[in-house]
Amino acid sequence: MAGSHRTHDNAPRDAPLSIDNATTSVANDNTALESAVFQPIAKLKIFIVFYSMWGHVGGLARRMKKGVDGVGGVEAVLFRVPETLPDGVLQQMRAPPKDDEIPEIPSVAELAASDGFLFGFPTRYGCVAAQMKAFFD
Repeated sequence: MAGSHRTHDNAPRDAPLSIDNATTSVANDNTALESAVFQPIAKLKIFIVFYSMWGHVGGLARRMKKGVDGVGGVEAVLFRVPETLPDGVLQQMRAPPKDDEIPEIPSVAELAASDGFLFGFPTRYGCVAAQMKAFFD
């Protein structure tokens, strides 16, 4: 037949397999699976990168981490962006100290080590906080 594709046993290509062929195919698949070495799947890493002067966004970031960690196969990692204000200014503002348990992310290049990321930051007059903008820049 013109335009009809046939396999070596003259059955049409899209025809269902016979019982004998299907059994052989399943047996071959099981053998391949048994001989394969299964590697544990690494957890997906989600970086939660935030800036929080007064602690409100930090609290939200911790709640996001709890939610992400609750998903099987996913791990959240918290990072703070570096503070740009001098210590003297922060003292005059009476800003609370930063949580040293949460590390600062050293650079934007570190984001490449994650499988995804969430950002948290306050706004100042409708714009992103200067500390976050400096991090992105």
